[in-house]
Amino acid sequence: MDIWIEDSLINRANLRKAFRDADMGDYFMMESMQFIAGWTDFRLNNGLQLDILVNMQGLEGYTFDECFQIATIADIENIKIPFLHINQLIANKKAVNRTKDQVDVVELEKIKLLRKEMGLD
Repeated sequence: MDIWIEDSLINRANLRKAFRDADMGDYFMMESMQFIAGWTDFRLNNGLQLDILVNMQGLEGYTFDECFQIATIADIENIKIPFLHINQLIANKKAVNRTKDQVDVVELEKIKLLRKEMGLD
């Protein structure tokens, strides 16, 4: 799972608190860890691999707040979760350009086309 945060001590502390509140562990190192190349990763107590990003490749022309304003909001079990706008997600995956990201771009472009055909964009 990837999480993009606007990097500040307050946001780091809030993310740490969210994990504690969800009984997923207390990750004290979250408040002082280094983000080499704009991200870091670790494994949560439930076995999930978590990547925390503070910079998003391909989105250098946007601020975190600008991306947040146009994010798609999903309601999952009564929790509002923002997701990158599909165009920004595609831009990010193109910039990262790993093999799995290239595959994702193809599928995301298909989703964009379907959404357009359905009048959802």
